[in-house]
Amino acid sequence: MTSLATTLKAIDAALIAKYSGITITTSDGDTAVTPFIESPLPEVFDERSFPSISIKLLSVLPDYTRIYESEDFNEEETDYDVTVDPPVRSMRSKPLPYRILYSVDTWHRARAGESRDLVTEAILHKTRPRGSMTVQNIDGVDIDVWMFWEGGIRTLDEIDVDEIIYHKTLSVVILAYLSTTKADTVSEEKAVTTVDLDIYNRHVETDSTGTTVDDSKNVKDISIRVTDTDVEVSP
Repeated sequence: MTSLATTLKAIDAALIAKYSGITITTSDGDTAVTPFIESPLPEVFDERSFPSISIKLLSVLPDYTRIYESEDFNEEETDYDVTVDPPVRSMRSKPLPYRILYSVDTWHRARAGESRDLVTEAILHKTRPRGSMTVQNIDGVDIDVWMFWEGGIRTLDEIDVDEIIYHKTLSVVILAYLSTTKADTVSEEKAVTTVDLDIYNRHVETDSTGTTVDDSKNVKDISIRVTDTDVEVSP
């Protein structure tokens, strides 16, 4: 069974991939829009990158609507090796569901119309109000997770002396199962696949002093073997 467990790093990578490849038409022609994790700050870049998209992690909360009982905290099977006797079952902690809140921010300056185009491409076209996103799980397999708008698009424009920086932001919620352990943290346990049961008639003697039981004279009646696929009864 494909694991639902993923990581924040994998979600970051999926968001970068989701918002890569966007272009808008500016006065310089078709211009590529660069996506960043966190903000394109001046101490990292010589100057702010415009137009651009920044993706920020805002909060990570357990999703108690999907944690139903204590069994959710148990382990899950990752492998079952039948080439050894007894077979060996590999186990790891189950992932737990979280509500992960991100903001998707668009940045542009000078031209309001181009800023609108950026919002249209990055948010209206790339981010459905009730959609999904493909991420890799901890085994490197692509899985889909829900991704919803949380509220609407808000304006955080910055007005300077000689320019306006157009800054729009949208909060999105990603519903994902986050791994509670490292991918290579796996425990192994031997699997019991056969149980043998012997049923005996007990040897009971009765005399003037009462009743006694002599287990050394018990007689086996039947034997029962229970396996993971069958039940065998023999006299």
